[in-house]
Amino acid sequence: MVDHIGLAVNYQEDIKDFYQDVLNFSEDYKFSIDSSITGEIFNIIEPVEVKVLCRDDTKLELFLTGRKEHKIFSHICLYCRDADDIYKRSEKGGFRSIVKKGKDKNTYFIRDKSGNMFEVKEPDEVKKV
Repeated sequence: MVDHIGLAVNYQEDIKDFYQDVLNFSEDYKFSIDSSITGEIFNIIEPVEVKVLCRDDTKLELFLTGRKEHKIFSHICLYCRDADDIYKRSEKGGFRSIVKKGKDKNTYFIRDKSGNMFEVKEPDEVKKV
C-alpha cells in the first residue's frame, strides 16, 4: 500500500489552479522542513514548505521549490469517475493536455506547470452510454 506520493512543485498558484481546481484534491494540512533535514534527506540545503492534498485514497505531498526537475516518463495514474471533466478543466486552465482516444473511453495525460504528469482515466466499471 502506498501512503503518499511526493512531488516538487515550482509554482505556488498550481496548488489551487491545478491540484485543487483541475484534479479536485483538497488541502489536508501543511508543514515546513528546515534546511538541516532537507540536507540530510534530500541533499538540498534549503527550507521547504510542504502542502499535503488528498482525493479519495490518494495523498500527495507537494514540495514547493524553485528547483526544476527533469522528468521524462515519471507520471501518476489516477482512476477518476470524472476524467472527462478533469480534462476539460485542464484545457480551460491552460495546462498541457493530451488525449489518447480509446474505443470505449479516453485516457488523458495532463501536466502541471512544473512538469508533473498525470494519466487520468475512468475505472473499467464506468461505461459510457
